[in-house]
Amino acid sequence: GSVVDFLHFYIQQYAWPSFNVADSCICIAAALFALMSFRRAQAAPQKLP
Repeated sequence: GSVVDFLHFYIQQYAWPSFNVADSCICIAAALFALMSFRRAQAAPQKLP
């Protein structure tokens, strides 16, 4: 048995570049984590002295 990790798609005559599913998921998760941390920093209430 083998694990299919790289995907290569064809859309009519155009060949979509091959990509690694696991690495794509890691990059998407890191980008979402960065976006959510920026949103949390902006939404934090200001403490008054």
